[in-house]
Amino acid sequence: MAYKIEQLKEWLTEHAQLKEQMAEGEAYFNQQNTAILETKKQMGIIRNDKNGKRTVMVEDPYASNEKLASGFLKQQIKQKVNYLINENITLSDMVEETEELYPDWRKDLKQLSTRVSYHIYGAWQFYVEDNETKYKFIDGTQLYPIFITNQSIPDLVIRHYTTMDGIEKAIIYSNTTETHYIKKKKWEYEKEVPIIRKSKVIADETIEEQSVELSQPPFAICFNNDEWKTDLQPIKSFVDIYDKVNSDFANNIIDFQEIYHTVKNYDGQDLEEFNEQLKRLKVVPVGEDGEMQTHQIEVPVNAKQTFLELTRKNIFEFGMAVDVQNIATGNATVVAIQSMYENLNMKAADFEQELQDFWRQVIKLTNEFNLITGSAAVLDNYLMFDKSMISNVNEVYERLSKWIGTIPTEILFELLPDVDKDKAMELKEEEVNQLKTRMLTEQELQEE
Repeated sequence: MAYKIEQLKEWLTEHAQLKEQMAEGEAYFNQQNTAILETKKQMGIIRNDKNGKRTVMVEDPYASNEKLASGFLKQQIKQKVNYLINENITLSDMVEETEELYPDWRKDLKQLSTRVSYHIYGAWQFYVEDNETKYKFIDGTQLYPIFITNQSIPDLVIRHYTTMDGIEKAIIYSNTTETHYIKKKKWEYEKEVPIIRKSKVIADETIEEQSVELSQPPFAICFNNDEWKTDLQPIKSFVDIYDKVNSDFANNIIDFQEIYHTVKNYDGQDLEEFNEQLKRLKVVPVGEDGEMQTHQIEVPVNAKQTFLELTRKNIFEFGMAVDVQNIATGNATVVAIQSMYENLNMKAADFEQELQDFWRQVIKLTNEFNLITGSAAVLDNYLMFDKSMISNVNEVYERLSKWIGTIPTEILFELLPDVDKDKAMELKEEEVNQLKTRMLTEQELQEE
């Protein structure tokens, strides 16, 4: 059916609002943090006009304006995605059949998961090519799902994009048809075609049959979360203030490393002459009772470092991520490490459910398209994750033993009383021996 142009424009307006969040998420993922990169150093100058003197703010050409954009979002998204989709991810059943049909499903699933983390959602669009079921990734910036009768599976999906020739197009997909629109001076209805038709050959003649009815539009959509939010939104305000303070810190170092002078009874013409005499002659005439003093502003290093550390902590806490730097430098206790991984596990568990919902759509659409192509393959499986979560003391011990040289010995001592000896012996012999040697050395030193 053809949808009214006004209805199409309303849907595209709703999508445009989401695209603003998507663009912001993508920018921060690529370390193009807009808040700091758009920062300008300004100064007030006095101008005269018909209304008299007034102060006008202009960009300060003399002030340092370093723009140090942090990469926290990419770090946290990569951590979440790799935590779930690692080399051990597999399928509950029919692994060979699935990999024969989709050999790159793991890599493609990781790409999808990364993109939806900063683009809210993304999809695999299913289609038939050379009588085989295939899919292609469609970015959330091109898609807008519409829920009318069903709150879990969209009734319609709009794909809105610009062609290589600069032509703006929109296609509304239902479970049976594609309704095409094109924007010239304004939006116009173009055509309506079936998503796919079944055909068969009779006496060397191809007979087109009726269009196929799918259970949903031909998109398996993966959402980042139920709230339709990016991973940036919980931490954006903290990332912005971190970038600002860190950049200002750099500006202070640059600006304040220069000394300035105060001159009493200067016997010269102007300050330009003063600077010339100081640089060329290394002396300055100051006249009777004259005096020149040199000063340098001190940067409040400790206060700024403390603030940056607290802000960084908030970024990882509200981002529900693990600050590996904090672990490696020994600033976290075992309890804190476990707590950080619990936060990551909770966030990953929510996203895991989204991925399982997505995979159910993949299986359903695959089977429906295989029926169209005449393939005998019928898939029935679900994703099986092997998360690298530190969930108990034994696992902490096992993982920390691999970080010998970076994890403080006191943390390992704290773990030692609760370690399962059988579990410990399953570790690599070399790692166990290194761990024992370090512990014995520390014990001897303490006894002395």
